[in-house]
Amino acid sequence: MRPGFFIVILLSMISYLIVDGRIIKPQSNSKYELQQLILTGQEETQQQYSVLTPAVTYAMQKLIGVIVINNAKARLYSFEIVAFFSFLAFYFILYFYLRLNFDEKQSMIGLLLFQSVIMLLIQNVYTEPAIFNLTFFAAGLLIIAMKKDFLLPLVIMLGSLNQPQILALLLFYMIYQFSSGNLMKLRSSVIVLTSLASWLLVENILKSFYGLRPETSTGQFDLVNIPMFILMIGILVVMSFKSLFKGDMIFKFSILFTPLYILLVLMLMPRATLLDLSPVLLFIIPAGLYRFSDSQIKE
Repeated sequence: MRPGFFIVILLSMISYLIVDGRIIKPQSNSKYELQQLILTGQEETQQQYSVLTPAVTYAMQKLIGVIVINNAKARLYSFEIVAFFSFLAFYFILYFYLRLNFDEKQSMIGLLLFQSVIMLLIQNVYTEPAIFNLTFFAAGLLIIAMKKDFLLPLVIMLGSLNQPQILALLLFYMIYQFSSGNLMKLRSSVIVLTSLASWLLVENILKSFYGLRPETSTGQFDLVNIPMFILMIGILVVMSFKSLFKGDMIFKFSILFTPLYILLVLMLMPRATLLDLSPVLLFIIPAGLYRFSDSQIKE
């Protein structure tokens, strides 16, 4: 087994234990109430349209309920299982994405950087949707880098059920394809139109079911620690600057795309938290790994 696989499993366990001790066990009842509010649409919540995570945890509760009679324990176990496997999926996909351009040592450094920063951002009961979102972004970047972009509409559709900001992934794809002169080709055009249609379809279905619940822009930065976020992003951008000169094209555009991504997310999610903005790390940290090697890409 590759050393990176051990790191992936270890980081998944560490991340799960932090989330379990900090959020899941102390706030199990709050998480269940939030789950029911979102799925039933009885009351407006901060993430009323983020139905994928509560749907997955609810389905897991039903499966566990066949064995575990105690409802409270079934709910707790379902949240814990979903949290662990969401971290496991994220770190595995991220590992494969990093290995496309970096060696084993660099990839493991990248995984450790991600884990260190993400653990600082975990705050509240909205953690799981944000981790799901990170997983979809990592999957999208992986298939774009692997030239398997025909899967992008599926990633966009599933990601839309979780958080609307997955649209930023499509925007990145369009800019990336435009830079290589492929945007107007039939394949790329079909993928873009299909992905956009998938996003619009999901958004319309959710809003038709739950109703229009626009959020005002007033206080949109209340949940974002702006100084901390600017400091963190500034340090990572400085680390990543080297990739603009020697990195793979996808990393060069990742760095340049960062401010546009942040702006788009705050437009789609006015009350975004730091963890909601965390996919920006997927555009910065991989590029920053060039600081740890004199080689351009892995052999």
